Amino acid sequence: MDEVRYEPVTGSTREVSTADRRDFWTEHVRANHGALDFRFDSSATDFIGNTHVLRLAPYQPTRFQIIDFTSGPVRYVRDAAQLRRDPVCSARLLIPRTGELAVAQSGEAVRLRPGQLGLMSWGRPMRLEHGDGARAWIVTIPEEVLPPKIKDRPPLRLRGHSAMLGTVAAMTKEMTSNRETLTAWEFGQLSSHLIDIVVKALIGETMSQDRHYDEIAAAARALVAACADDPTVTPSYLAERLGCSRRQLERALASQQTSPAALLRAIRLQRARERLTREPYRTVADVAFASGFLSRGAFERAWASEFTESPGRYRRRTRTPGQLER
Repeated sequence: MDEVRYEPVTGSTREVSTADRRDFWTEHVRANHGALDFRFDSSATDFIGNTHVLRLAPYQPTRFQIIDFTSGPVRYVRDAAQLRRDPVCSARLLIPRTGELAVAQSGEAVRLRPGQLGLMSWGRPMRLEHGDGARAWIVTIPEEVLPPKIKDRPPLRLRGHSAMLGTVAAMTKEMTSNRETLTAWEFGQLSSHLIDIVVKALIGETMSQDRHYDEIAAAARALVAACADDPTVTPSYLAERLGCSRRQLERALASQQTSPAALLRAIRLQRARERLTREPYRTVADVAFASGFLSRGAFERAWASEFTESPGRYRRRTRTPGQLER
């Protein structure tokens, strides 16, 4: 068995000629992170990038490591084909120091600024992009330590500022500042403590996120109850009124086994049933429009997906004696 040892690694595009710098960076980053595609600024005549890598050797791609990098503008993409070729499942904790990191995964996109932390899965398609002169720490977190709710859909931006997240950033800074003098034992101890703090922060994040989703779901139900009769109300409109992204709204309602579209449809069908029974003077088409459906056809398709009898038959069965049918 190979002896585990601590070996800091430094890489710089200045080590090679200008013509070879993008190829050097591509190979260097792939050696640290696995399969990725790169989009460099085609108008630039040069590319400068530097890294300081802290990890134990022999290197394993799912093991804890810290990368301190400074780089020119570049976009990194990890797609489904690369995941099949390189099925490394771990997470990356993102800690920007200068500039912004634009991150996209699972239909969400955020911009991380200094003072903010984010987390992304390396086992799902993703995109990470930054401008010139960006500097950040990227910390590999082993997947097996992550809370179950976090593994598949980690929060691209961790919520708020907390002492725990501040401690993670401070520990990362101290480790990179002392990278040349760390021993394997010290690196192992510090990385173990840092991972433990990250996991506890993520558990708190999960609890906070659950509460946040409960609040969004409750607000969504109240908003739908207030405006479902308006046929122009859509899931996108609901998200905008609630001040959240459509993806957040979908996740909040998914935690209650529904969706924005399903919630709107259910409320509109419920009101249509009530109107069919209580408002015999309305035609079926009038009931459809009054209940928030854009057309009688859309109403009847939604109705048929839930009920076996037609709206007209339902009205005849439930009307009280003496009511006139329209």
